[in-house]
Amino acid sequence: MKKIEFGILILSTALAACGTGPGAKAPYAIIEAQPIAATDTTVPAYVMAIDGQERALRSDGPVSTGPHTVDVSIQPPGGNTVRSALTIDAKGCKRYLLAAKRSSPTSNDWSAFVADTRTIDECVTMFQPGK
Repeated sequence: MKKIEFGILILSTALAACGTGPGAKAPYAIIEAQPIAATDTTVPAYVMAIDGQERALRSDGPVSTGPHTVDVSIQPPGGNTVRSALTIDAKGCKRYLLAAKRSSPTSNDWSAFVADTRTIDECVTMFQPGK
């Protein structure tokens, strides 16, 4: 088997195993940190656990639809890491991008929030044809 064919086989197997791509059985959502540069009042919120299940840092594996408790790590500029939690009612074929904010540049009241929601096009193609 050629290297390229073997690579494609490994990739498609990995995608099927994690519930995305051709092996997905139902619409899914993805929850991850918003890829933004930190400012004085806003930083990315990195997913540490979903529903009590630890996740690898910067992992964006799929989750089922419905409510989820998301534990995040907030790394403020020049400060100590803060842990926070939020609940997200995940909708099918949506990507949730998380960030954290504080009320002012001198406050330490960081809280996580959904900064942006985007459509996962490949999920829509698989589960909502015609949309």
